[in-house]
Amino acid sequence: MNSAALSPDGQNVNATYTITGSDLASAGTIDFYWATGPNLSNKLGTARKVPTNTKVGSYTASTSIASLGTRPANATYILAVADSPNADASHNVVSVKYPPLSGIVMDMATTTDSTTVTATYDVNTLNITQPLTFNIFRSASKTAYSSADLIGTDTLSKTDTADLSVGHHQVKLGVYYASDMAPDPHLPFIIVVANPGKTIQEQNYANDTAYFQKFVLGIVSHGYVPLLDDPLGVTQAWELDMASDLKKVDGYDATIAFNWVFASRDMKSGQAIIAGTNLANQVASIAKVFESRHPGDVVDMHFIGHSRGSVVISQAIQDLMGT
Repeated sequence: MNSAALSPDGQNVNATYTITGSDLASAGTIDFYWATGPNLSNKLGTARKVPTNTKVGSYTASTSIASLGTRPANATYILAVADSPNADASHNVVSVKYPPLSGIVMDMATTTDSTTVTATYDVNTLNITQPLTFNIFRSASKTAYSSADLIGTDTLSKTDTADLSVGHHQVKLGVYYASDMAPDPHLPFIIVVANPGKTIQEQNYANDTAYFQKFVLGIVSHGYVPLLDDPLGVTQAWELDMASDLKKVDGYDATIAFNWVFASRDMKSGQAIIAGTNLANQVASIAKVFESRHPGDVVDMHFIGHSRGSVVISQAIQDLMGT
């Protein structure tokens, strides 16, 4: 005997077994019992017998839960026992706990549009047959949150069998207000909790939470800088001050004080477009560092452009779209 498991709908029990060496002279049976524990000594009542195959190979014996008769009040397992003169006495019993419990495992949370949350999760063991709720919190901590941090609740209907069946799933969840997803360096973590009220009995509630962090990157670009104002092409003082304040005062994770002084006064056309592409490359490089820290993490960007700098940041945004 190899293993026993329930079907995803919880209506059948399947026991796998292997015939080795040579074919059997005659079929044996796999006997299914209600039991108080996982051992043969724990069996209750009479068996539901399912004939075995006789050829060398691996097989599955199945029977419905209903065929076992009324479940005794003290039965917490189903046993599958190999009943054959050829059975290996040290491996002739397998068991499965009953009643079974579903398992929900949150794999990842993220956002792809800054207005909704995408949750990726697995349903294990059994299909879920009742509504599944997700709570969304925004917090200063990736592990601690309270009811005051709640920014959204979304529930999958029990009729949504596609998202509640055993397997891997991904759903988009709504928040109360789109502004709840706006950049906020003081509340950088979005936490998604599946089955928050524990209305669905699970094998383990410890895997019901996933989080992601929203980093904030501030980008500042000057406009045209006359030669007399800055003959050396240094980064503008006001840019440096603003970038510094965005980090120190507003709590941004990183800032860019973009310098395109020489190009800004070049009389050739398209200089702002070229500068925008260069800026996009800088932004992407920094964003990749933040995004790689934890699965699902995202980077919010705050662009500030003065005069022709608005053309630069517009081009940078266009270059970054879809990346």
